[in-house]
Amino acid sequence: MQPVIAVDAGGTHTRAVVADSAGRCLGVGTAGSGNPTSAGLAAAMAAVTDAVGTAVRQARAAGADEGATGGGARDATRASAPLEAECVLIAMAGHGVNAPIPAIAGAVEAAGALGPVRIESDILAMFSSGTPAGDGYALASGTGAAAIRIRDHRIRRTTDGTGWLMGDHGSGFSIGRAVVRAVTADLDGTGPATALTDPLLAATGVARDDTLYDGRVRTLHDLIDVVYALKPVQLSRFAPLVFRAADDEVARRIRVRTADGLAATLTALLEDDTVGPLVLGGSVLTAGVLPDPELRERMLAGWHGRAEPVIPAADGAIGAVVLALVRSGVPVDTAVFELIGSSLAALRGA
Repeated sequence: MQPVIAVDAGGTHTRAVVADSAGRCLGVGTAGSGNPTSAGLAAAMAAVTDAVGTAVRQARAAGADEGATGGGARDATRASAPLEAECVLIAMAGHGVNAPIPAIAGAVEAAGALGPVRIESDILAMFSSGTPAGDGYALASGTGAAAIRIRDHRIRRTTDGTGWLMGDHGSGFSIGRAVVRAVTADLDGTGPATALTDPLLAATGVARDDTLYDGRVRTLHDLIDVVYALKPVQLSRFAPLVFRAADDEVARRIRVRTADGLAATLTALLEDDTVGPLVLGGSVLTAGVLPDPELRERMLAGWHGRAEPVIPAADGAIGAVVLALVRSGVPVDTAVFELIGSSLAALRGA
């Protein structure tokens, strides 16, 4: 069987891995954002070419395609021929019927590889980064928020993930918007004072100025200008402020609403005949909700005994390799899963 190529195309980094059918990672490459929505199609495809190219060169050095040209014919022909992959799997946000498969195939070919391209959900890859199980649940909360129910390594149900305007409850965006609104109410006198105000002003570069203009403090005028110059999803950059303001009641209420919103998203997924682990990932969860015992309990109160164990997400590239192997007909058990993780770690260490 030919090797597989797995790509975790994230909004910040693109990570590509070449692995054999046993789950042994032979090559790894890293580049910038591979998400066409956030980086633009041209930049995203350049990142895919860069990451896959590095992984392919490293895998060739490890003999990934040894014998592809007949026995020991490791010559110029083999070196110049594309690496033929059983599957080229790309895990990315916003996957779907409009995914740029021809562009991705071109980027992979430019990197020196060929193979049928498959697009998979980044949240499904996140689930498979934490467990080899084929059934279970996953919840991700970063800039956006969504949850999925998985059966046989395929998404059977999705809740939320509907974007900043229509949903993403408990996401970094929803928290950041709540911060901006709370500080606006503080400065406007329509809401309580909050310890979030000074950190938000510092984060936006707005100076304190209590002189009035049209009956409103200049500070608020300046904050309005800065906030409305941002893209809506950029409000997520203010989410960490809520988790730092531990003793502020306004911040505490936002934290509680976040946990409750994520709990509702999870509860909508529950199904009695889907038994398996719950994998949790994304910066809001890992850096904010999960370290707080009260928030963690609120979010997971309905899950005790329903989905076990609860697992923090690992490296998304691991999940992409798992899915690439599964889609190629290779069963991934605990031994294969552990080999993927250990061999990938060894490559990165080297």
